[in-house]
Amino acid sequence: MHRKHIIRIIPVLLIFLYSCQSNKNAVEISMKWVKDQPYSYSNIADIETEMNMMGTRQSIEVKTSMYNTLKMLQTDGKQHTVEFKYDSIANVSTLLNGKPNETAAENDMSFINGQSITMQIRDGKIVQVEQNDRLFVSIKDSLQKQIMNELFSAENLNGTLSMYFNLYPEKPVSIGESWTNKLEMKVSSLKLSMKFNYTLKSINEGVAEISFTATSDDKGKMEMNGVEIPVTFKGQQNGTYFVKLDDGVLQSGSATSDFDMSISMAGMELPMKMKVKNEVKKL
Repeated sequence: MHRKHIIRIIPVLLIFLYSCQSNKNAVEISMKWVKDQPYSYSNIADIETEMNMMGTRQSIEVKTSMYNTLKMLQTDGKQHTVEFKYDSIANVSTLLNGKPNETAAENDMSFINGQSITMQIRDGKIVQVEQNDRLFVSIKDSLQKQIMNELFSAENLNGTLSMYFNLYPEKPVSIGESWTNKLEMKVSSLKLSMKFNYTLKSINEGVAEISFTATSDDKGKMEMNGVEIPVTFKGQQNGTYFVKLDDGVLQSGSATSDFDMSISMAGMELPMKMKVKNEVKKL
C-alpha cells in the first residue's frame, strides 16, 4: 500500500478504535423494576413565591412533605403500568410579607392519604393516568374538583414526577456523556415545555451519579373564568440524581429551581418569581 494512503487511513482507524473503547465502557441505565415490588420514598419540597400586586409585595412559602410508594404492575419492556400510592402528605402555607411566620395555615390533604393512581409510562413520559378520580371523591365543590383533576392529570404529573421516569437515556452511555429529554406539561390550562440535559458524572459501587439542568422559555395562555390570559414563563432547574444500575431505581435526588412568570390581566402585568427546593430519598 502506498505510504500516503496509509497516512490517510491512520486518523480513521484511531477514531474507530476510540469509538469501540467508548462503547466498551458504556453502561445501560434503564427501568428494570421488579414486578409487584414496592419502592417507597420521602419527597420534601419547599416553594417560595413572590409577586407584586398593585404595588404590594406578597411572599408565600409552601412546604410539602410527602411519602409515597411506587409499584410496577406490568410491563412489555416498552410501556410500563405503575401504581403510585400517596402514603401520606402534609402541606403548610405561610404568608411572609417581610414578617416570617406571620400567617401560617395547614392545608388539609388527608383525603389523599392511602389513595393511589395507576399510570401508563412510555419513553419516560406519563401518557395516561387512571383512577385519579378516587383521590378527590370526598370533595363536593365542583371548582375544587376541577382543580384537583388538573393537578393529577398526565400532563401535570409529568412535571411533578419527572425524577422517577424521565431520566433514562435511549442507549448505553459512558461517564461524561450527556443526553436530553423533553417534557410537555399543562398547569391550569397553561401548556409548558422543559428541556432536560442529563450527564453521567460517575459510577460508584453500582450507583450512577447523574447531574442535570432543565430550561423553559414559553409564551402561552391560561384560561380563567372563560377568559384567556397571556402568560410568559421562564425557568431553570439544576440537580443531581443517584440511580442503581442493576434495576434503574432512583436512590436519591435533589434539585433547585428558579422560575419567572408574568401574567397579563386587566391591562396590567403581574410578575411572579418562584424558587423551589426538592429532595427525594428512597426509604
